[in-house]
Amino acid sequence: MTVGVAPTSVAVDSIRNKAIVVNNGDDTVSIVDLAATPPSVQATISNSTTTPVGVYPYAVGENPQTGQALVVYQNSSVATIINLDTLAVSTSQIPTTGSNPQVAVEPRLNWGLVSPGGNGTVAIVDLNGQGREVVSLIAVPSSNGTQRSGGTVTITTTGAHGLTLGETAVIAGVDDASFNGTFTVASVPSSTSFTYSQSGSDTTSGNGTVSAAAPLVTIALSQNMRGAAINTETETAVLTDPSSTSVTFLSLLDQTLNTLTLETGTNASAVNPLTNVAVTVNSLGNQASLVDLQTPRRIAQFTVGQKPVAVAVDPVSNIAVTVNQGDNTVTLIQLGAIRSLQVTQISPLSAMTSTSSQTLTVIGNGFTAGSVVRLNETQLTSTYGNARKITATIPSSMLGSPNRFVVDVLNSDGTVSNINNFFVMQAIPVGTSPRGIAIDRQRNLAVVTNSGSKTVSVINTSSLSVSGTLNVGTSPQGVAVSSVAGRAAVANTDDDTVSILDLDNIGVASTISVAPSSGTSKPIGLTIHPGTGEVVVANSNSSQVSFFNISNPGTPTTLAIDAGPNAVAVDPTRDIAAITEGASSQVVIVDLATHQILNRVTGFQLPTGAIYDPDSDTFLVTSSLANNFGSITARPDVGTYTVNFTRMGINPTSIDYNYRSSALVTTNTSSQSMTVMDFLNKTVKAVIPLSVSQQFAVAIDPVTNRAFVVDQNNDRVLVVPLPR
Repeated sequence: MTVGVAPTSVAVDSIRNKAIVVNNGDDTVSIVDLAATPPSVQATISNSTTTPVGVYPYAVGENPQTGQALVVYQNSSVATIINLDTLAVSTSQIPTTGSNPQVAVEPRLNWGLVSPGGNGTVAIVDLNGQGREVVSLIAVPSSNGTQRSGGTVTITTTGAHGLTLGETAVIAGVDDASFNGTFTVASVPSSTSFTYSQSGSDTTSGNGTVSAAAPLVTIALSQNMRGAAINTETETAVLTDPSSTSVTFLSLLDQTLNTLTLETGTNASAVNPLTNVAVTVNSLGNQASLVDLQTPRRIAQFTVGQKPVAVAVDPVSNIAVTVNQGDNTVTLIQLGAIRSLQVTQISPLSAMTSTSSQTLTVIGNGFTAGSVVRLNETQLTSTYGNARKITATIPSSMLGSPNRFVVDVLNSDGTVSNINNFFVMQAIPVGTSPRGIAIDRQRNLAVVTNSGSKTVSVINTSSLSVSGTLNVGTSPQGVAVSSVAGRAAVANTDDDTVSILDLDNIGVASTISVAPSSGTSKPIGLTIHPGTGEVVVANSNSSQVSFFNISNPGTPTTLAIDAGPNAVAVDPTRDIAAITEGASSQVVIVDLATHQILNRVTGFQLPTGAIYDPDSDTFLVTSSLANNFGSITARPDVGTYTVNFTRMGINPTSIDYNYRSSALVTTNTSSQSMTVMDFLNKTVKAVIPLSVSQQFAVAIDPVTNRAFVVDQNNDRVLVVPLPR
């Protein structure tokens, strides 16, 4: 079988039985049907229409879960994403690569890891968003964030958008959904505005996000990083740099780094996730090294052919294959015995609740005609395909509510495979453009603010249904509850009010003005003191904090702080509050008895979410641009205020904690994911991809250990079972 000219890389989709070959010599990508007899080229994709002249493809990685292939190019900032089901091609942007970039794909997160190969930095491309990331938020309706007039739409953003003329922008989550879509930038009047053409009636709206082609994150490592492989069980990437003696291990869970010293010349890597070992090859010494990733340490070394340049591992046979360019050979290395019955991947990885059954595909090895797939040891109706593939039917009875299942395969001789996790999530429809959420654990209620419809949805967390919908102010965003008072407070950003809700009768009790004497306050975040019932409101525009009692509001008192307060948490024992300031990137500690500033804690980068944890006796605050959270120990009695930072998530913007399970959760805006940490030992347990909007809040029900995640773009709340 012939493909294109000078092929340089290949990836295999074991679910679709296809291979993707990049042809460096003629700037094409060949899609090969491996199921055909004999295998044949199904399609050839020319890159001439999507990449600049003189740019040639070099490496490819593919996600069999989604059927997306990521292609990167030599000496270029271009990356393309091919949908294997439709053969549609989209373009993303990465730092300019060198001559030898490589790609590894993490299927659960649907991220592509690109090594620079001689220039640039390591980059992660989010395939969930077709390689596009949020570049700015759209201003609120009162500021005419979106305005259509005479077939031209003007978008006003809250910060610099960085777009250029002719660039493609994706508009999502606008209160008026008619503005949403993919458009070409027609003009850029300023750093915070741009236009595009769109037919439709003249109108204004606001809120939402602007996305454009960009990497999810870049990591400043050596520009000579070349080899890239990922252990999909531990989410650890193995990166090699032939100019260095170090092999680098990058955690995709929290971006922490570790290294192992080998020899100069190590240029490629591969991983067996079933054994947690890596194989690296050294083109200078003609050697392959077997590395224990847990330690990490080298446990064996092998002589291979001349000038090895690539390596791959078949996980179920535990055989490594090195490609030796110097003598045109391949070397097969048996890495040790491994049990034959193994599961290497399942598809899909999760499902929504449904009244219909779901097909589950299991890929691995050692399957027989008598093999059955099990969920939590319940046997499913299974169909044998071959020794490496089996399908099963999940009945609707197991898809009726949010749940976390353990998937394995049982053979007729009683042997059982390794396990995989399968999540069932539930979507609860709410109002338009939901923004905030809080849970009353005593009444089993979740209160959700719907910024686009000027309403609040009250969800019964036991039945997972909406108990009532209440009309509140304009653009409601932040929300807090008081189980003691049976009240909730809702910050109405665009009319400078706070709505007080009666949770026992599901009604609006009163509306409190927090407007300043001049201008606007634009309240966003707020919280309620669980003991005294004092409501603390962060007024983002007036740079003030308002105080009143949830049961007897009266006229609020105020305290002037610095700039852009947006979230609040309360330590009820010391009667102090931590107020995050997005504009100043600091956290202000306030004495609630005297309404005076006690301290300003620095070191944050755009703090956006805050909670108080009584177990650790600290405030936990997200530092969204630093990809971490800060634990603030505030001791006003001795005048000490310290902070320690822990890496967690990519762009964490909202945070909550379940003290019963020690599960700390952040929702991560730009990466559209949720990170789950065991807070007691500061270990990230999971990163759960969520196909949601770019802005979302989270609250945990401690009894069920379920996370309730607000999905603004899709007007719903997702209920996600958390790992224990």
